[in-house]
Amino acid sequence: MSQKGNRGPEGSSEVSIIRIPPHHYIHVLDQNTNIARVEIGPLTYIRQDNERVLFHPVRMIMVPPRHYCVIVNPVARDDDQQVLFDQSGQAKLRHADLEIRLTQDPFPLYPGEEVQQVVTPLQIVYPDTALRLQALLDFEGAGGEKRIAGDEWLFEGPGEEWLVSKVGAYLPGAHEEVLDIVNAFILTDKKALHVRALRPFKDAGGRDRRTGEEWLVTLADREAHIPSVAEEVVGVVDVTTLSSRQYCVILDPVGPDGKPQLGQKRVVKGERSFFLQPGEDLESGIQDVYVLSEDEGLVLRAVEAFNDTEVSGELCINTAGTLCSTYYRKVQVFTSKYRCELCW
Repeated sequence: MSQKGNRGPEGSSEVSIIRIPPHHYIHVLDQNTNIARVEIGPLTYIRQDNERVLFHPVRMIMVPPRHYCVIVNPVARDDDQQVLFDQSGQAKLRHADLEIRLTQDPFPLYPGEEVQQVVTPLQIVYPDTALRLQALLDFEGAGGEKRIAGDEWLFEGPGEEWLVSKVGAYLPGAHEEVLDIVNAFILTDKKALHVRALRPFKDAGGRDRRTGEEWLVTLADREAHIPSVAEEVVGVVDVTTLSSRQYCVILDPVGPDGKPQLGQKRVVKGERSFFLQPGEDLESGIQDVYVLSEDEGLVLRAVEAFNDTEVSGELCINTAGTLCSTYYRKVQVFTSKYRCELCW
């Protein structure tokens, strides 16, 4: 329940001289304008005939270190934290708003302000724990992040981990603990590193990564890679090499945007060397091309609709189940859309 501070008994209009000790205050009502104001001690206040003291001097609110209080209808302040007043001299209030006040000099309550929560110790968040918070009002956080009423988020306690990768000596601070020494993975043209993000972060290349996202780090990115605390190493990926008489069919290939194209296939022809991206797989491993003599041929059946330009360079539209007899001097590459039916 809201409180109006630790105010003393109502002041008497018959008392003309009021002595206000240090760190105390009173509210004085001007009965001509019906405007109440604050008088702060140390002060000997002489009441005028048109004024009435609303209560005897009360102590200002003191918020010690590691404590806070909540004020309802707080006064409005300018950029210099000075209280704003209207033309009649009344302090402007932010009605129905809440303000959390931390450790500061003793302060009085202006007319209209109320204490919703008395001075309370701050809650301690222990290591590897967090507070689940919910916004009651729209506001902008200290880091500039905007919150809307109803939003929920975590306030994490101590236990943050980070990586120090600068060259030279490093002296841990009094509140730091060295957990491990991480060695760099040396990348070559035949070895790549498969990593996974443990939480959202920005990688060494400046790209934003989401939790669970997987990618490859190759020699084209950097010569050596030190995994950060926000990523884990899934494994080392060996290069896949195709000769001039080999090919392979990749299932669920990764597109130009770095996302897997589920359900699709891609043919890779030799000679070529490449790394399989996370999520990709070979349909039947590395396959050899069919080599035909002058008196040999293949009967092919289409397993899905496609545009055939392999026969004579002219466009031939085939549908699934179509049989086509072709004769080649040498067949070097078959795509995943062909299936060999007969060789003779």
